[in-house]
Amino acid sequence: MQVPFSSLSEHLEWDSIPMTWLLFKKHKLAVPQRGEWRMLLMDMRMKVPEVTGAVLASSEVIKMLSALQQPAMLITDYVAENFVLGSGWAFMGGLPELEGSANERFAGLQRFRFMTFLDSGRVTNISCIEVRPGLIAFVRVEELSGRLNRTFWGIVDKEAEMVEDSGMSIDHRGCDMCYSSKGKCEARLCEDEQYFADLWNSRMVLKLGLQPRWKTLEFFTHWFSGTWTIPVADLEPVKVLTTCYRAGAEFESALLAVVQDEVLGVHPPRSSFRTVKYVREAVKYFVDLEEGDPPLLGADLLSDFDSEGAQSLSGQEVLSPALPKNVCGICGAKFKRNYEAKRHRETVHEKLRENKCSFCGRTFSQKGHLNEHIRVTHRENNVHSCHVCGKKFGVKSKMTRHVATVHENRRTFKCEMCNQWYKEKAYLKRHMLSQHGAALVS
Repeated sequence: MQVPFSSLSEHLEWDSIPMTWLLFKKHKLAVPQRGEWRMLLMDMRMKVPEVTGAVLASSEVIKMLSALQQPAMLITDYVAENFVLGSGWAFMGGLPELEGSANERFAGLQRFRFMTFLDSGRVTNISCIEVRPGLIAFVRVEELSGRLNRTFWGIVDKEAEMVEDSGMSIDHRGCDMCYSSKGKCEARLCEDEQYFADLWNSRMVLKLGLQPRWKTLEFFTHWFSGTWTIPVADLEPVKVLTTCYRAGAEFESALLAVVQDEVLGVHPPRSSFRTVKYVREAVKYFVDLEEGDPPLLGADLLSDFDSEGAQSLSGQEVLSPALPKNVCGICGAKFKRNYEAKRHRETVHEKLRENKCSFCGRTFSQKGHLNEHIRVTHRENNVHSCHVCGKKFGVKSKMTRHVATVHENRRTFKCEMCNQWYKEKAYLKRHMLSQHGAALVS
């Protein structure tokens, strides 16, 4: 029987901010920023029995829900009087690095949203992730006690806002004493209730004495840390060990991957080659030199590293002797004319800015940019001003684009797969490749 998605929470009434947030009706890129309890890495390690895993693997719904059971980086985006909204990044296949080594199973990041609210002294969290265009998977977790959670999961139609499929389980936390002596903790037999009473009391302090701090990710650390048993019908249950990090090697590695992914989502591919992702390629080059392996990069390219050490270098492209002159040997960008490729290398990779303004000393990569700067800033000849904010432009088309994208918030490039809109075609291309694995057909 279908039920409205809004029935999952009193705050999800029609056209509410939380509803819009959880159903991804408004796209939002949110690069994490450090702050007190603003970011949290939640590392979930699952132990699935063989028979149980085989049964779960045949369930299409469980496959879609698996994205919400991966390690995740969480940030708080918005705190209201009675709820908090946040963004998350699920690490598909596990964290990018495990015990200091690259995780070969890591398959990229997937964005999700979460909402947390307090009801009758108990916290509820709802997480949602878009698994297919127009189809949202959700997991709603309610705390029942220091030991028990009620988990309600399902699939919701984004347009109809109706739950298509659903299920429920009661998950219990294992105590440290049982695990240290027997390796497992049975909820029906364990008598170590004091441990969970203390845990419940510490969470109540956050909820009652330190509001609104309970709404932040600090509460998640007290709530989810530990070993949980999740029943699966009549099959052997699944065990989940959850560890929360605010700092450390795992946290920094995960944060690096998230920031890199968000930067690539904001900037078009050609202008975002200088990302953290390619630092590892450069580091590998020097490690190979120390270990005596043959170098993959030409020695003449070492000068291309800037002060940040973030440079896109592809060994395969550099070593190709038949590379045309109108193709950049560093990032692979193609140009119609040879001099355009040369100018690209000098201004983008070598960062040459030899055109200096005699009025203010500002430097530019191209003489045409310098001439436009002098005409607009210092001489104010043939200037086009924005009627909203007064910003000046040397070309009318730039001013028109500024008004449309900044003040009128126009998004003229639409993704036909998920109906997201972008103001630049390059942004849409990047979205298509990263989110749908498809190239944009011009």
